[in-house]
Amino acid sequence: MKIYDTLKKFNAVLSVSGSEQEMAKTITEIISPFVDEIHADAMGNLIALKKSTRENAEKLMLSAHMDHIGFMVMDIDSDGRARVAPIGGISAIAASYSVVSFASGLKGVLVPESGTAAADIKAEKLYVDFGTPGKKAIEKKVRIGDVCAVCLPLTRLSGGCVSGSFMDNKISCACLIETARELASGKELSLPYDVYFVFTAQEEVGCRGAKTAAYSIAPDYGINVDIYPAADVIGGKSGLKLGAGPSIKIKDASVLCTFPMIKHLKASAEEADIKYQIEVATFGGTDTSSVITSHGGVMAGAISIPTRHTHSQVEMLKLSDAENAVELLTASVKKSFINAATE
Repeated sequence: MKIYDTLKKFNAVLSVSGSEQEMAKTITEIISPFVDEIHADAMGNLIALKKSTRENAEKLMLSAHMDHIGFMVMDIDSDGRARVAPIGGISAIAASYSVVSFASGLKGVLVPESGTAAADIKAEKLYVDFGTPGKKAIEKKVRIGDVCAVCLPLTRLSGGCVSGSFMDNKISCACLIETARELASGKELSLPYDVYFVFTAQEEVGCRGAKTAAYSIAPDYGINVDIYPAADVIGGKSGLKLGAGPSIKIKDASVLCTFPMIKHLKASAEEADIKYQIEVATFGGTDTSSVITSHGGVMAGAISIPTRHTHSQVEMLKLSDAENAVELLTASVKKSFINAATE
């Protein structure tokens, strides 16, 4: 699989919520050979379709959000320093004292107001220090409303792990692309469904893109892919672990996945001898909640990739978990949902 190479490309692309256009462009360049149709909708979602050979085939929506957390410029003072507002659930403490990047290529240092104690660091106290160019020079490259983020490069660690910015959720976008690649390579494969690969916008600010995409596609089935916090850290409680495979979600704070889909995903994994974990979460939420409640309801579930240090610039995961997620997605697409719903 080419997950690492794809993730490395994605890691270099800024796609703060509401500004996903470059990410959509990069995904289009990679996935186009593996699908029959592709387009972006008004919300900014990227929708790629792999058609079934069957007439009037049911619709399966595979989704992953392509946006990530960051900051937006609210004001630029006379000295050229920029006040910023958070976009998504970002930790001001984790992001402070870091270099941030803008789409224009300009960089600055995100710092709190002088004298701010560590415990008192909040988003409203942060600003970007560009050096000493003055307001006019800064406004040539940055305007109010522009976005930025802490961008650390993808780094290989021991044990097959990688770390960097934006694992949430670019790793899942890479998984969808690899699934499309796998399905396209099966020359004799007759897909039982029209498979929609949906790369959603604005998940980090309320799962907005998934809501409009699911409404327009009106899928019969849905599988969302996202990361979820791993618990194998110092001070962590029982939960997901790196290296134990992707998790099949039962619930989180925003959704109860449909039982037939849970059963289908489990059966797909077990029949293909793919290791997996079970996820029963009491917090967090993903695009699954928007898909499952669309129209009259969708038979939907979710696969999560265990990730440490989430919503920071040093998110960490194990590539084998992502590779197993691709295998699980591919197996679940090939397997009929009918038995899962009626057995």
